[in-house]
Amino acid sequence: MLPRIATALLCIVGLVTSANATYGTPVSEGLLDFKIPSTGEIGKTWYRIIGKLKPGVRPLIALHGGPGVNSGYLEALAPVTKGCPGPLIVYDQIGNGKSTHYPERIGNTTFWTTDLFVAELDNVLKKLKITEYDLIGHSWGAMLAAMHAVKQPKGLKHLVLWSGPASMPLWIQAQNTWISQLPPPIRDVLIRGEETGETDTEEYEAASNYFYSKHFCRLDPFPASLLEGFAAIENDPTVYLTMNGPSEFSVTGSLRTWTIIPELHKIKVPTLVTNGRYDEAADIVVKPFVQKIRNVKWVSHTALFEEPEKYKRLLKKFLY
Repeated sequence: MLPRIATALLCIVGLVTSANATYGTPVSEGLLDFKIPSTGEIGKTWYRIIGKLKPGVRPLIALHGGPGVNSGYLEALAPVTKGCPGPLIVYDQIGNGKSTHYPERIGNTTFWTTDLFVAELDNVLKKLKITEYDLIGHSWGAMLAAMHAVKQPKGLKHLVLWSGPASMPLWIQAQNTWISQLPPPIRDVLIRGEETGETDTEEYEAASNYFYSKHFCRLDPFPASLLEGFAAIENDPTVYLTMNGPSEFSVTGSLRTWTIIPELHKIKVPTLVTNGRYDEAADIVVKPFVQKIRNVKWVSHTALFEEPEKYKRLLKKFLY
C-alpha cells in the first residue's frame, strides 16, 4: 500500500538516496529481459545484488510494496545478509522505478494483473539462475510473496510476510478502524473526502499525511529511501492507480476484492509474519496468515524503520 505524501516533502529525496549507500560488500546491478505474458512484449526488469551471487548460495530476495513504488527502501535490509553466504537481491517491479514503464496502459486491468508480477518474479529467479532462496515481501510485496509461495516452488526455503494483508477487504476494515480513532477534525476530513471523491484537496492531503505519520511510519522526517519511493509513484502513478486506486482507504482498483486466504494452507515453508504496533497492516489484517499457514511464527509490534536493529536481528535469527 502507498501513502499520499505532500509533494513538498519529495524535494529532499535527491539529497540522500539508497544508490549512494556504502555496504562494504560487492554491489552489482543490471536489466533482465521479461516477456510480458499478456502481450508478448519484452520489457526490462532492473535489479540490484548487494553481496556476491554464486552457485550454491541462498540469497534473500526482497519484494517492494505499492504496487507502484521502487525497491530502494528495501536496501535497508542489507545488514541482514552481510556476513552470510547469500546476498540481498532487490528489483523494481515492471512499471516501476528503473524497470520498463507502460503509462499508456493506465487503467488496463487485463495488463496490470497479479499474474504479471508473479511471472516477473519467476523470470528473475530463472534469469539469475537462482535455485534456492529466501523471500521477503513488504505490504503489496507480501501479497506477491504469498501468491508465489502457494505454488510451492521447490527452491523457496523461508518466507517473510512483512506488513501485508491476507485480503484487501480486511485491509479496508483495518483502515476504517484506524480512521475512527483519529482526532475528529482529521477523521471527518478523510471520511468526507472518501464519500464525495474529493481527495485532491489540500485539506484531505494534510489529513492523509497525519494518518500516515501515525500508521505508516512514525519517524519525523520520513527516511529518504521511503520518500524516494513516493517520488517514483508521483512520477508515474500508472500501476498504483490501476491496481489500488487513488486512496488507501477505499480501494477501487483491480486489487479491491483480492484475497489469498483460501490458498494459505498450501504454504509449507517456514514463514515469519511481522507487523508494527500502529501498522496499517493491523493484527486483523495478518491473522489469517497465522491461522492458516502450518509452520508460522508471528512477531507483532516490530517495524523495520522504527526499530531497525531489533527487526534485523529478528530476520537474521529466523533466516540463518
